Amino acid sequence: MHGRLHAEDHKKQRMAASLTFPEAYNEHGESLLRVSRKVAFKVFFIYNNACPHTDIRTRKLLGGFGWELFGHPPYSPDLAPNNFNLFPHMKTWLATQCFDDDERPRWPSGKVSTSGPEGRRFETRFH
Repeated sequence: MHGRLHAEDHKKQRMAASLTFPEAYNEHGESLLRVSRKVAFKVFFIYNNACPHTDIRTRKLLGGFGWELFGHPPYSPDLAPNNFNLFPHMKTWLATQCFDDDERPRWPSGKVSTSGPEGRRFETRFH
């Protein structure tokens, strides 16, 4: 098996998709893990247009693998998933700031760095 494995069923509704995620893993998961070991890539399950992160069976299944689970950002074409992890840190910093007038606050220019969970560094550049 080479390339991507893509499985979807447009007939199911969003909650139905979350409830069938464990079954989809049982059907395709082992072949994905074999491929990832063979080519030394990480496996990423992308669950779009569904709510599997809220389903208890899915959370237990994914939690049992010891995988790192990313936060699930709200859907918006304006939000880049790679910047989603910065928002809590930016909100914490902004909560400590006091601005006297509307002229002082400016969107940062250059590079913003912050430490995330487990000492990981997140950086983003602004233009």
